[in-house]
Amino acid sequence: MEAQLFFENYTKLESIWNEFLEKEITVRNHSALGMTAMRICYYAVKNPDCALKEIALSLSISPGSASQMVQAMTAGGLLNCIHNKEDRRRISIAPTPVLLDFFKKLS
Repeated sequence: MEAQLFFENYTKLESIWNEFLEKEITVRNHSALGMTAMRICYYAVKNPDCALKEIALSLSISPGSASQMVQAMTAGGLLNCIHNKEDRRRISIAPTPVLLDFFKKLS
């Protein structure tokens, strides 16, 4: 019974996320931004100004995959990449107001 409830809730969340992407994101191929992308966004909301490496490690995804998704979501207006003024090699990932609003409405 618990597994069934989990999958029902997962399916609902996936549907809500996909509707949000269709409405808000400006990237053509937003269908590639599935639930892993949503997990990245959620992590960025809960950990503002986190590094890409931190996201990849925390979510157990490859740095390359994380980088590609963050680039797509940055192009789509969901995330911002902020260069550190003191260390140009460090780039922080931060959510945009559109993404913050999505998660606020979701809760």
